[in-house]
Amino acid sequence: MSPAVPERDLTSVQPTTVPAREEGPSGGERQPRQLRLVERERRRPAYLRRLGVALLIGFAALLCLGLVALHALIAQDQFALNRLQDKAISAQATYEKLRLQVAVAEAPARIVSVAEGKLHMVQPASVTYIEAPKAGLPAPSVPGHPVEPSRAGATTVPAPQGDANWPEVKPYLSATP
Repeated sequence: MSPAVPERDLTSVQPTTVPAREEGPSGGERQPRQLRLVERERRRPAYLRRLGVALLIGFAALLCLGLVALHALIAQDQFALNRLQDKAISAQATYEKLRLQVAVAEAPARIVSVAEGKLHMVQPASVTYIEAPKAGLPAPSVPGHPVEPSRAGATTVPAPQGDANWPEVKPYLSATP
């Protein structure tokens, strides 16, 4: 018994030719070959393969160009960031320099030397401190006249020389110049 051969669709089969009977090497006739059906290969046509390869190469080229453009944008942004950092460092240095100038200008010794040298001011021999009137006591009635020390509870002390009492006075000054 021969095995069952499945039936095939004969529309997709190409006919093959069988060569004529040949003589064998011994001079006798050779047995005819068995005929068999050969199906066409189901391959894609060559132009589709070439198209696919071309599309793949084009996609790879676009991807590379996109990466180059992205790196160029990153480099430009890095240059801008470096410029901004340089400006910030410069501004910080200018700020520190100006703070130093303000600190020098606010120094009590400098203020006293400018007052005495350029403005020709002199230190008083004594300073009179007057207390503000308390509730219930009358305020002085004549503006512009000095209040007598005995009347308002004022005390007279000798004036300090230079800025000797600066640590005592500084806490009472306002925080802003």
